[in-house]
Amino acid sequence: FDDICYAVPITADKLPRAAALVRRLQAFHITVDHDDAVSAVLAKRPGEGKCWSVFVMVDCGYGRDGVDPADAASVELVRRLSSPGAAAKLAGLYTHGGHSYDLEGGDVV
Repeated sequence: FDDICYAVPITADKLPRAAALVRRLQAFHITVDHDDAVSAVLAKRPGEGKCWSVFVMVDCGYGRDGVDPADAASVELVRRLSSPGAAAKLAGLYTHGGHSYDLEGGDVV
């Protein structure tokens, strides 16, 4: 596989290993859900001529991880990742509806 999304919010201590994957793979995406993680990502490019490809994880009601879609701070987090010339580019939004595992039928999901 050469296009991978690390679908767990990244922490600063994992960025060096993630940077190695950015340099090695055609596409390696990370997810963030906290301002501290965004600051760490924006502080250093993963390699010369490279930038981080970042999905912002959004909480869809499970309450485990992800930014609150109704919080203005979440919008600011996205703005920071969208700044021209930043060490990251916003790849999009990511969510996980784990609370739907026990539901049956498309109308309730």
